[in-house]
Amino acid sequence: MLICSMLADYQLRQEKEHNMQVATPVKRWTALPFGRIKINSDVGILPGGGARLGVMVRDSTGRFLFAVAKQFITCIWDPEDAEALAVELGVHKVVQLHLMNPSLETDCLNLVVDITQAERSRIEKEIVWRNIRRLLEQLGETSWQQAPREANVAAHTMAHVKTIWNEM
Repeated sequence: MLICSMLADYQLRQEKEHNMQVATPVKRWTALPFGRIKINSDVGILPGGGARLGVMVRDSTGRFLFAVAKQFITCIWDPEDAEALAVELGVHKVVQLHLMNPSLETDCLNLVVDITQAERSRIEKEIVWRNIRRLLEQLGETSWQQAPREANVAAHTMAHVKTIWNEM
């Protein structure tokens, strides 16, 4: 319950910081136009500063294409840094598989705002942001949106499993 409250507070701070309101969220996965893919990503922060990253990719009909999970035992100082690493992990795999036209979803509003508005971010994030943008240039038409955790259950679950496979 405390974690849910902390997450709600965090999202409210993100909305106020960027003077935006998130529309009433859809609480389930929504289909895309034909030929698009959806990359859902999420993280689980570990005690001691590590993080687990989870990425789920589906086609426009919702059919599972692949999932990737990764764990960082070293210190991740900020949940937004971990969220950016999760997106980078998913985008990198999509590039490797020569998939095109992704729609990216994350529950981190600050990440969506920073990437879509090309704002300068903290220096630690800037390298990851630039790499994400460079990878996205190879993928055709892309879109971003902030998704509530309830609509991102698969990636959220992958980010919180105790056994991690590098690729599934």
